[in-house]
Amino acid sequence: MKVFYYLLATVLLGTIALVSCNDTDEIDVTEMVFLKGAGGSSYSSSLENWESLKQKNGSSYVYQTSTYSWTGYSNTTEVKVLNGKVVERIFVEYQSEGTSKKKIGSYKEIGDQLGTNEFGTAPITIDELYKLCVGKYLSADRDKNTIYFEVETSGLMTLCGFVPDGCMDDCYRGIRITAFKWLKTNE
Repeated sequence: MKVFYYLLATVLLGTIALVSCNDTDEIDVTEMVFLKGAGGSSYSSSLENWESLKQKNGSSYVYQTSTYSWTGYSNTTEVKVLNGKVVERIFVEYQSEGTSKKKIGSYKEIGDQLGTNEFGTAPITIDELYKLCVGKYLSADRDKNTIYFEVETSGLMTLCGFVPDGCMDDCYRGIRITAFKWLKTNE
């Protein structure tokens, strides 16, 4: 019974940490659409939707990924893609203390600097995220992990990863896309 209460307390603390974080304070998210995942779509239909969306809107966009910890730590990475090529990556990390959130680090990479910092989501396109999703996260051993795959209303993947069975804290491994915006090629 103690294990049940420990699990319940951990879930509640994690939920409070997720709800209390607002990672958009330092990154320009003007006109970005914040995504909320939902079930109901397979990987293959989501990938087909993505290909269709690119045909309609082009291959210039910006997306954000976020990570959260029950300890109050969180970070956001913004990746800008122009004409199918990553051109910019911005990373901001925070530590929550009570009801306040303090920025504890950040960087911005462009050009030859792309990928020189070890923290944050890799500077890759959504196409590459889909390949990573199927190759690394959806292929995790289902007997030892709980697999997650979610999409938003247009079918774009928002969550692809897994949690090892029996893991208690900060266990999610995978992709979490939290915001997205199509760009005109002159942006």
